[in-house]
Amino acid sequence: MVMGMPHRGRLNVLASVVRKPLEMILHEFDGTLRDEEEGQFSGDVKYHLGLSHNRKVGDRNMHMTLMANPSHLEAVAPVVVGKTRAKQFLAGDTNGSKSMALILHGDAAMSGQGIVFETFGLGSLEMYGTGGTIHVVVNNQVGFTTDPHNSRSSPYCSDVAKSVNAPIFHVNGDHPEDVVRVCELAAEFRAKFLSDVVIDIVCYRQHGHNEIDEPSFTQPLMYKNIRSKPSVLETYSKYLESTGKMTKATIDQISSKITENILGKFEAAKTYVAPDRETLGGAWGQMYRRTKYSPKQSTGVEAATLRALGTKICELPAGFNIHTRLKGVNDKKMQSMQTGEDLDWACGEGLAFATLLAEKTHVRLSGQDVERGTFSHRHSVLHDQKDGHKITPLNNLGVPQAKFSVCNSNLSEFGVLGFELGYSMEHPNALVMWERSSVILLMEPRL
Repeated sequence: MVMGMPHRGRLNVLASVVRKPLEMILHEFDGTLRDEEEGQFSGDVKYHLGLSHNRKVGDRNMHMTLMANPSHLEAVAPVVVGKTRAKQFLAGDTNGSKSMALILHGDAAMSGQGIVFETFGLGSLEMYGTGGTIHVVVNNQVGFTTDPHNSRSSPYCSDVAKSVNAPIFHVNGDHPEDVVRVCELAAEFRAKFLSDVVIDIVCYRQHGHNEIDEPSFTQPLMYKNIRSKPSVLETYSKYLESTGKMTKATIDQISSKITENILGKFEAAKTYVAPDRETLGGAWGQMYRRTKYSPKQSTGVEAATLRALGTKICELPAGFNIHTRLKGVNDKKMQSMQTGEDLDWACGEGLAFATLLAEKTHVRLSGQDVERGTFSHRHSVLHDQKDGHKITPLNNLGVPQAKFSVCNSNLSEFGVLGFELGYSMEHPNALVMWERSSVILLMEPRL
């Protein structure tokens, strides 16, 4: 599971869901960290940090990742689905049954941030879908200090999901068991229909924007009601007692155990020492940290290899009906590849991709018109002019190779760029690029 969320509640999710050790969290707030240790946090506030961790869920092990989010709000959303898609690609997970994206939203940001709409728009696209994302809205009914009628033009903060016909469940946050039931229903719906699902948890923020804020400056009536309400913990405890599901003694015992654990971890944080690792973790284990340089690598390619791969790029299957204008372009390209003369940008780019693929390096190129190239220079995908079927020569190099993914996207910038950022974060041995027309314009000069 790959998760993304804003800053509010992040420490609780890190500790309670992802199971980041409490002593590690408290240690990071110490303020006396060594310079090299602090460098791991890039000077960012601690509730923007993420973590990957394996934990037991039922009878299965689950790898959980909470993505770091340097934005308070929604910038992480497309990064989450991009990383999820990369996990699915590497695992051969074609229907999203092994990896899933979960994104938490605030109500004001859900309706106010355009990146939410852009992320929803990626959900059913062939090269960007993940088998559905579950969106959880922590709806405290007020953004920072602005009432809903001033912060959105729709009745519900979740109405943006109607653009993709995603089911939306509204549930009362005062009733924990109802929330659990809706979450189970959402997970089952997503698994069966491979669709995005939205859970709108209608709740409230007890202390305003933070513990020292005075929310009644701007919401006097709402906070008059909030201050008279018993907490969810109180109401749920009374419900468990009244139904005989749990005794008061058991509830008190659980509460005391949790408090003792937190206090014990607070003491442990005072002597906690972060592990000193030379390399990064997971798939990035071969990558050194910033304090150690990697040795120089030889990157040259033999001319004979370039010529052989270049020829394969230009070969067409028997009976393929190429566009008449492209036939001349392709013939000239074949001649350049074989003679090594008059190589233009498209030839150089094709050779760069081909040699990486032949070295088993996955290449993913993404953007609105990347199959053809904005200025008709690339033509990584060719269309038969009689029956419309497509071929991708870079996936037929005649040697064992990695997959070349060339992905026409919707006309998004922020969303697709964030998606590819997330995709690139899953594994170091891949070339992942996003392209837009103005970037191509900068690359037009001949080699």
